[in-house]
Amino acid sequence: MNRATLLMLIGSLALLGCQADSLTGGRPGTGPGTGPGTGSDGGAVGPGADMTSPRCDAVALAEGLTLHVNPVLGDDAVATGSGVWKGAPSAECAFRSITRAAAAASAAARRGMRIVVDVSSTAGSDETFPIFLPADTTLSPAAGTTTTVVVGGGDGFHLLGASAAIEGLVIDGHGSAPIGVVVLAADVRLAGVEIRGFTTAAVRADNDAALHMTAGASLHDNRTGLVATGSARVDVDGAGATEQAPTRVAASTGSGIEVRGQARVNLAGTLSETTPGDGTLVVRGNAGDGILIEQLLVAQGAAGPLGMTIAGLAVTDNGGSGVHVFGGSALKVRGSYLSRNALHGLHVETDPAFVTGGAGANSGNDIGRIDLGIPGDPGGVTLQDDGAPNGRKGVCLQTTSGKDMNGPLKLQGNVFATSGSAVDCSRIAGALPATGDCSAAGPLGDVGRNPKNDFDVALCAVP
Repeated sequence: MNRATLLMLIGSLALLGCQADSLTGGRPGTGPGTGPGTGSDGGAVGPGADMTSPRCDAVALAEGLTLHVNPVLGDDAVATGSGVWKGAPSAECAFRSITRAAAAASAAARRGMRIVVDVSSTAGSDETFPIFLPADTTLSPAAGTTTTVVVGGGDGFHLLGASAAIEGLVIDGHGSAPIGVVVLAADVRLAGVEIRGFTTAAVRADNDAALHMTAGASLHDNRTGLVATGSARVDVDGAGATEQAPTRVAASTGSGIEVRGQARVNLAGTLSETTPGDGTLVVRGNAGDGILIEQLLVAQGAAGPLGMTIAGLAVTDNGGSGVHVFGGSALKVRGSYLSRNALHGLHVETDPAFVTGGAGANSGNDIGRIDLGIPGDPGGVTLQDDGAPNGRKGVCLQTTSGKDMNGPLKLQGNVFATSGSAVDCSRIAGALPATGDCSAAGPLGDVGRNPKNDFDVALCAVP
């Protein structure tokens, strides 16, 4: 056996010892003299004295264990992930890749685990994508540092276990990777992340996933910012964000947010008191609709999809409508700003796949569970700002027929613009002109139908 082969074999033995002993209190190492030895600490057989790999302190197998990553100086081959040698910080005792740290966390299977990237760095060349982040594991950069993960191929991260979380990372698809983060588990968090440059979506939640996104998270310059399908529930809010650094979904080449199947996405922010269209949660500047909702219909006689809520959200400057929702979906909107979009503030349309889907909640014409204001609970939604209106209607209703509509559309107590002036229907009994089409600017449009019968805009009225 030549020297190179011998050294590779010894290194492999050291790695095995590192993987086992790092979770049981031992560490790879050499004896107190020169040459290979068992070490006075009971560690595995380590490299000889002529090798430069350092010895590393172990990571105790316990709840809340922390594994360290250093993409610059770390070592996936011999490090334990402790980042420590003889009680002192050692970059070589951190893993080099997040992939390796995630595998170690998965093997440890403890509650409240953390993976910390110790230095400002760009990770990617040493990673294997997708990176599978295990349950009960939070991945984040160290305080005061910035970590960018450049995804070289495939998806970026798959979060398949409950209580997994990513905090503060920049995840860059570089215009070629499909999805930044795939969520298929419950109680998953994305906090303060920036996800950009993905060709399918920044984030996709599917199956029975439950995702909470907050703290100034930014999904921008992707094909779609957020896609929710299956029976996923996603909560996106402006908690921990500011007007200057909001939680945002922006600059998608398609829609900003898409909700399909039985999924629901709840959005909650706080609108700016001084700048219309700003706030702690914004969906802005997407090439398509700001939010596209097409919840699928359910079995005949069932109650329909679970409802979703939008509150305190600013949806502006999108190339389509602010919110585009298909019949059969269940949506409640309160206290939000849906103006300055190329088409409409709200576009309600028959689901083309379910025109004859059945009665009530099973009809693609059903608008009965779309709620922007009811008696005693006004919407407070700016649907047409007189200073910055949508290109066409505040609300466009486009149904294929009057069959099974379950209407009129609930629109009590909202703000519109007509003849260049604001009309706040929660305060005054104004008149809102409506047309039988949605091709021109104005408060209301009802394609091919009589607007007086299809809109409930009290205190205002349709003349």
